[in-house]
Amino acid sequence: MTGEEIYNRLSIRDHSGSEKDQYAQFLRTLYRSLTLSGQRNEFFELLKQADEQGKKIDLKDHSLEEYDITSLVLV
Repeated sequence: MTGEEIYNRLSIRDHSGSEKDQYAQFLRTLYRSLTLSGQRNEFFELLKQADEQGKKIDLKDHSLEEYDITSLVLV
């Protein structure tokens, strides 16, 4: 499965406020930010790694208002 396919699967929101819904919103936010900064492919690769390792993407520092690929960590 490609990173883009994983993104399409995980970014579907149900607007319930559940953990799954919040992660979908977070991925959408990351996608927009990283696409605008030219890091779309790196984001998909990181998402693929996270999926293969059974992990999620998170921010290293939650106080950041803007993100780039170096702001992210697998947890």
